[in-house]
Amino acid sequence: MKLIWMTDPHLLPNGRTLLGYSGEKRLRLAVERIAEFHSDADYCVVSGDLVDEGDVASYQLFNDIMSSCPVPALTIPGNHDNRSAMRSQCAFPDNCHAEFIQYSIVKDGYRLVMLDTLNEGSAEGLLCEERLRWLDDELARQPELSTSVFCHHPPGKLFLPAQDQNQSDYGHKLLDKLCAAPNVKHLFFGHVHRPVSGHFNGLGFTALQSIALQAPLPYPSWDWDTFVPADEPPAFAIVHLTTDSVVVHFCPFCKATDFLL
Repeated sequence: MKLIWMTDPHLLPNGRTLLGYSGEKRLRLAVERIAEFHSDADYCVVSGDLVDEGDVASYQLFNDIMSSCPVPALTIPGNHDNRSAMRSQCAFPDNCHAEFIQYSIVKDGYRLVMLDTLNEGSAEGLLCEERLRWLDDELARQPELSTSVFCHHPPGKLFLPAQDQNQSDYGHKLLDKLCAAPNVKHLFFGHVHRPVSGHFNGLGFTALQSIALQAPLPYPSWDWDTFVPADEPPAFAIVHLTTDSVVVHFCPFCKATDFLL
């Protein structure tokens, strides 16, 4: 299976920008690159924070941009998203949970599990008991299927102090389940606006740059009162999944200063 993976576009309508960066123009360029070089991908995953303010107009803008993408989109919410607005504007598979935006896709003997970690009113992640039961049921179904999981929030410490929020309860619950499932091959998430890879208790993970803007490394240290975006380009990822391998290529598609208005 070949995926294109993007995260954190943080779209704003009517030409508005995020700290001077145009997520709209950057997403449009990313979609152009995907159409030019990666129309053979099976899916384009967008792992949360599709928009910045959870408004319908921004989701309409997202759909307008993605209509040019030749690859079907799979989306999940991040902490900036609004479930009801997102549901009203985005399409989801028939097996999507009735209350939460989480679902699974099986193709060519490989399963993608898409998790909803939105904790309304908070920047931190959450998986309530209902979402965890759904995950248990999904992993128990066809347990022989190689599986990768996508969510928005990281479940463990990344040694990024400003982004390492108090998610121990959420993270422990998720990792306990994923690490106990031998068919779960990899975990993908966004939220931190940085490329990071490693493993949690043996489970490999990858975090990805934002489409909109990047967070700096903590050297020198910073907090959200002193935050200045890093002078680093946005990127999407090209992900190749087989039953015995996970390969991720990071693909910057413009300069760090492009579409800085």
